[in-house]
Order: sequence, then structure tokens, then C-alpha cells
Amino acid sequence: MKNAFVLLLAFSLLAIAVHGEKATQLARVIKEPAHFYTGETFLDLSENERMIYSSGVLDGFFASGMFRADDETVSVLQTCTHEMDARQVSAIFTKYVKDNPDQWHLPFTVLAVGALVRACPRLAPAPK
Repeated sequence: MKNAFVLLLAFSLLAIAVHGEKATQLARVIKEPAHFYTGETFLDLSENERMIYSSGVLDGFFASGMFRADDETVSVLQTCTHEMDARQVSAIFTKYVKDNPDQWHLPFTVLAVGALVRACPRLAPAPK
């Protein structure tokens, strides 16, 4: 059952992880993504459940290129995290969420992006 949930989660995250547009297109408005967990509900999971969920989130971000996410961003994410295991990714996400209680109401995927940008500064959007 958990494997089916993780698979469903990964496919769902693909749809919300997409970002990146050609420079010639207008900037898009990013709405709050659909989500299963907020930062608070993520913290309510057991350590093992957080590790599994974190793996699914990261897998979804990796696969976002299939939905036209910017190849460079996906490549930077893969380069930054290729030596990390699921426990380390979960620890990075968990620390970020715990350090930002003012954001616990946000979708977990939004917080995961913040954690990844902190861990991998090259992921930060370029200033305009």
C-alpha cells in the first residue's frame, strides 16, 4: 500500500514540480500547488515515513523535465543531490521545516524547494 502511495505521490508531484519557461514567454503566475501534506503534517510523520515521502518528492522533482521543466534546473538538482541518500534528503527537508515554523501551513513541496535551494544555492532563481 505504501509503495502505491509513493508512486501516486511521485506522479502527482510531477504535475506541480514543473517550472521554467523560455525567456521569450511571459512570466507565469504560480498558484499554490495541490498537495498531500503541509509542513506541519510532514513533521507528524514518523522518521521512516518522512524518508519515504522525501524520496518521492525528490523523484518527482527529478522527473519534472518530462513536463517541460527547465533541463538546466533539473540537471543542477541532480548534480547537487547525486551523492545524497534518502536519509540525508529527509534530514535536509526536516531541518528546514523545523527551522521555519512560520511556514508550516504551506504545502510541503514549497518547503522542500526552499530546503533544496538552501542546500544547493545554484538552484536559487537568478535575480531579475
